[in-house]
Amino acid sequence: KYPLVSTLCLIFAAPLTSAQYNWNKTSFPADSLTGVMGNIIAHPTDANTILQCTTGQIDPISLSMTTGDGLWVSHDAGATWSVLADSTFLATYAVSGLAICRDFSNIMYASTTEFGIFKTADNGQSWTAVNSGLPFPNTNISAVAIAVNPTDPDRVYTSVAQTGGLDIFNLAPSHPGFFVSTNGGTTWASNNSGLPARSDSLSDGKSRTGVATSILVIPQAP
Repeated sequence: KYPLVSTLCLIFAAPLTSAQYNWNKTSFPADSLTGVMGNIIAHPTDANTILQCTTGQIDPISLSMTTGDGLWVSHDAGATWSVLADSTFLATYAVSGLAICRDFSNIMYASTTEFGIFKTADNGQSWTAVNSGLPFPNTNISAVAIAVNPTDPDRVYTSVAQTGGLDIFNLAPSHPGFFVSTNGGTTWASNNSGLPARSDSLSDGKSRTGVATSILVIPQAP
């Protein structure tokens, strides 16, 4: 599902008149993670707030997937970190992505492996699972990408992929694909019109599977 990699969380600050960038390592506890670091997200209105996703990784001995380490946040440009979790959105989840609404930045959506989409309306203090119409929970399915309209927090987009249940006898994934919600995740509708095929036929040895690993909402024309 995820590559076996190790990454560092770094930040930089550069003056507009210079092409030189000064990098400084943050205090993020990467060496103590069960999983690995994933996407890093800058807060749309607060330059000191950084959010770090963590995902699972393949254990080299058992070949099983580890848990993630949840979603982390720093409010002081990486000097200190804490986990954004509660009894619904656990600190052991593998978090593949995070979307923050620019104009309503207290509202965020997190995409996860196996457990789907979670929403917060209070800057991550409490979370709700919003999966009506999505195929979650499912150990073989992941919400891969997540995006939100920058001006309308009720309009949300996600892509869903088969990331498990594949072996020598089943090499061809079948991806649920692209979903959209227009009511803040209360319900989701599949919308794959015009997108590439989401399943493979391996009769010719070629893969044509299409699933979005990132989603971009154009701010000028959301």
